[in-house]
Order: sequence, then structure tokens, then C-alpha cells
Amino acid sequence: MSLPASINSANGLSAKMTMNAKLSTPYEDVLSAQGVGMLKRKAISYGTVSIENRVSKNASGNLEIVSASFLGSIPGAKEHIYVDDQEHKDKHDIYGDMITRARLVTPDEARQIDPALVDSLVLEETVDENGKIVLIESWADASAGNKTNWRAFLTTGVTLVDVNGTKERRWTRINKFNSPKVNKVVVLVYDFKEQL
Repeated sequence: MSLPASINSANGLSAKMTMNAKLSTPYEDVLSAQGVGMLKRKAISYGTVSIENRVSKNASGNLEIVSASFLGSIPGAKEHIYVDDQEHKDKHDIYGDMITRARLVTPDEARQIDPALVDSLVLEETVDENGKIVLIESWADASAGNKTNWRAFLTTGVTLVDVNGTKERRWTRINKFNSPKVNKVVVLVYDFKEQL
């Protein structure tokens, strides 16, 4: 389902959504590069992946994003993203030990990493009041024993997606993934369920 006309994603989007596998980029090779085992990769690739995204501001005025994923009705990973331009270590339920740094950047700053991170976004429905978007950078934490070697940059926002010849407003995650074996941009397109 497309996003209701009254909803945009400035400052993030608190909502329940389901990933639309037909409209999204296949990413089993990315999961493999992140060290995810074959059985879990197949379950993720063929199952129904849903998320509950909650965005708020903490006492310091920084955005905090809590994103919980589900495979069918089975809880998956739960991520806490702090948009404070600091490195945060985490033991992710799927990707293992990793480090995340999230910050607010201008679209041009994100474009310098890769134009694909912003060029498909409807910026007027995605940027905040200061003209910025959230850029999330994550990488494997070798110091904690994670032997995989990868780095990813992620943006989210409203994108116009071609669905059966019609442009629909969809919330998307755009992931620029880099590893020794896999370098690609993955676009995950979501069906909106309800606002939280």
C-alpha cells in the first residue's frame, strides 16, 4: 500500500510496514557478505519481512530511531539508532558485532558518497526543517571478533515507485553496500500498514 497523502517522512516515519519483495532489490548476496548463514538468508529472502519503526527525540534534542523487524510473526532484530554523529557498538541479532554512526547531512553530502542514496528520494517530503536527511553508516566490528569486512550507508524516505505503470509514493530504504565480494545499491520498498 502506498503512503497516505497526509504522511511524509521528514524527521523519520513512525509506522508499521511490510517489505515488498517484488519491488525491492534482491539482497541475499549482501546478507551472505555480512556472514548471515544460508538457512537464515533463505528464510529472510522468501519470508514476509515487516518492520515497526519508531522515531522520537531524546532530552538532548537528537533523533532516536528504534526499528524492530519481524519474519512473519517471529521477532527478528531490534536496532537502536542514535542520530548524534557518534560511534555506537552493537551485537546485532543478524549481522553480529557492528558499529553504527548516524548523522544529519544535506542531500549533497549524501550524494558525494553515492548519488543513488538521494537521487530517487522526493526530497521535499523527506528532508527536515533544516533541509537535512538521516545518513546511517554501519560496518563490521573487527575489534569484537567480527571476521566479515563490510560497510554500508543507508538513507530512508519517500520515493515514487513504478507499480504496474503507476507512480506510487512508497517509503524506502536505500543501502549503499561495500565489501570485498559485493558492491551494490539495494533499494527496499515498503507497503505502509499504519502510523505509530
